Amino acid sequence: MAVSLIGQPFFRFAALPAQQTFMRGLTQCFCAIQGSTSLHLVLHKNCVLIEGEAGETCNINIRRINMKRISVINEKGGVGKTTTVINLCYGLAQKGLKVLVVDLDPQANTTSVLLKQNKALTLNILDGLMNEFDNSQRDLLDARNVLSTYLRKCPFQDDISDVLDNPEIVENAIVNIEAHLNDETYHNMFIIPSSHRLTDTDMKLKIAMRRSEARLKMALDIIKDKFDVVIIDNSPFTNALTFNSINACYEDGDLILIPTKIEQGGLEGLDKTINTLFEWLEMGYIEYDFKILLTMVNRNSVDKKCVEVLQYLFKDRCFRNIIRYQAKPVTESSLKKEILLSNSRSNVANDYQAVVDELITFL
Repeated sequence: MAVSLIGQPFFRFAALPAQQTFMRGLTQCFCAIQGSTSLHLVLHKNCVLIEGEAGETCNINIRRINMKRISVINEKGGVGKTTTVINLCYGLAQKGLKVLVVDLDPQANTTSVLLKQNKALTLNILDGLMNEFDNSQRDLLDARNVLSTYLRKCPFQDDISDVLDNPEIVENAIVNIEAHLNDETYHNMFIIPSSHRLTDTDMKLKIAMRRSEARLKMALDIIKDKFDVVIIDNSPFTNALTFNSINACYEDGDLILIPTKIEQGGLEGLDKTINTLFEWLEMGYIEYDFKILLTMVNRNSVDKKCVEVLQYLFKDRCFRNIIRYQAKPVTESSLKKEILLSNSRSNVANDYQAVVDELITFL
């Protein structure tokens, strides 16, 4: 049986449930329009009209889903934020979604892994710094300028610092990871990279008067028809960058994801993060929800009980799946700048795949 497509280009179904709905409807239509050797699919705004040879028709209603924003936040370091961002990005891209990562952490670890940047110091770099200093007045100000200029070099035309300064240039800052690395492994994956300059941007936003907390929201609104999911990585500190990240998740269905390590510090970070979110919710004009992802869970009675307590306290605000503690594969993937889900059969990789499968059900 031949199937042809008439009308506008086939639009992206923004999440797997919509794809499944379409395929079920398509199967039902094939059964209903029997005897036809060819079918025509005519796309309308919210439905697909299928026409058989003899004029038989069948409709499949499709609800287009808006771009979802997921901000990964915890006001505590070492809880697995970057690992979570990278693996969720890869996992959702493998589901057929077009995923954009926004790296809002000045440490730029997510950028370094996804773009396989080599930040190691070399003898040539160090000799270059000395030569540049020798060609100056060789005073303290020159020493500072030499080091600062080196650290603030950006390998891209624009990065997230430029976007927060001027949201209108957001499309110039997006890097197609597959094209950048010439690697099909990274199909459907994009990033707005970060750099050391983001620390300066945070200070500028703190003293800015005009909608400084809305810069990222403005930028993402410009590209909301180009991506299915945006995942925002954040630093472990509450600052102007964090406020931009939270404020960008303003629509119903957007999500604040809080990776939480089972330890005292992780619980303190969870508490601070939830308090910050409640303060923003009191403003009344943002619609995000939040979910807790328990990470680095050990196989001992205390950790198991802690998981039980948190899932009891927060119920549907906790992911059903947890991320078990397994240091070796996580460390190896970080050092090799690889993604767990793409090359590991470890328990922690399996856990992240389960979280992706759970996440896709409510996007």
